[in-house]
Amino acid sequence: MLATLDSDGLRILDASNGKQIDAFPWPSPFRTNSTTPIVQDDTIYISTGYGVGCGKFRLTDGKLELIYDNREMRNHFNNSILYQGNLYGFDGNSNLGRVVQLICMDHETGDVLWQQRGLGCGSLMVADGKLVVLSEDGQLVIAEATGKEYKELARAEILDGRCWTVPVLLDGHVYARNAQGRLVAVTLP
Repeated sequence: MLATLDSDGLRILDASNGKQIDAFPWPSPFRTNSTTPIVQDDTIYISTGYGVGCGKFRLTDGKLELIYDNREMRNHFNNSILYQGNLYGFDGNSNLGRVVQLICMDHETGDVLWQQRGLGCGSLMVADGKLVVLSEDGQLVIAEATGKEYKELARAEILDGRCWTVPVLLDGHVYARNAQGRLVAVTLP
């Protein structure tokens, strides 16, 4: 099974021949669905910005069944991350950076567990049980990857300008760049 999200909606394809198994309409105002579906077991999670929201589906007997949908997680262009039953992602659009929030959502229920403002429309990854966040304005933030609360462990300004690209972690170094193409490498303790 392959899951894709295009400008019209979620599509499930047979991996052996590319034929469509089923589809679910998921329109956005600008025909832009920029994220990749997250598949876990028999479920598929999608999220779209522009006020659309997120949805969790199950494929049963060749048909997509909607489990939940809400507007609590509206990823504009960077994917949410599924880690230990929780989804971490940025809710909101880049043009509304000051009101975008980093959200932790229960993958099972779609309930928001916590929210954190002040990072703009950033990007993130999970490594060694920690969130590695690059804020929209170049702050590198390390926080616990837990559904209990937002707990920041470290923060440093590493870039200036707009930063929307997900950082890369390699051998204890974080590589990050801004929209102007400036690249930095930071050693993690």
